[in-house]
Amino acid sequence: MSSNGGAYPAWRGDGKELFYQNITNDYFACPVAVKGSEVEVGTPQRLFNTTSPGIGISFDVSSDGKRLLINHAEEEAQAPLQLLTNWPAELKK
Repeated sequence: MSSNGGAYPAWRGDGKELFYQNITNDYFACPVAVKGSEVEVGTPQRLFNTTSPGIGISFDVSSDGKRLLINHAEEEAQAPLQLLTNWPAELKK
């Protein structure tokens, strides 16, 4: 299907289209048809580019192939560091 590599394949519910992601976070849809004992693979169409986390399943496709759910991580905000000194005295108050 892809001469440039692909990962996380997901089939449309009827098996007529395969969705996948490449290493540069481009998402593709590729038509697939079974004709007798042969499988015809169409030309992959680039859908869009978006970042996804490196852990877990990056996306899934609806059964009709019209929607993709992307596991899109939000930017992690830095939590402020609070240092409490002499905390036993605080407990006595």
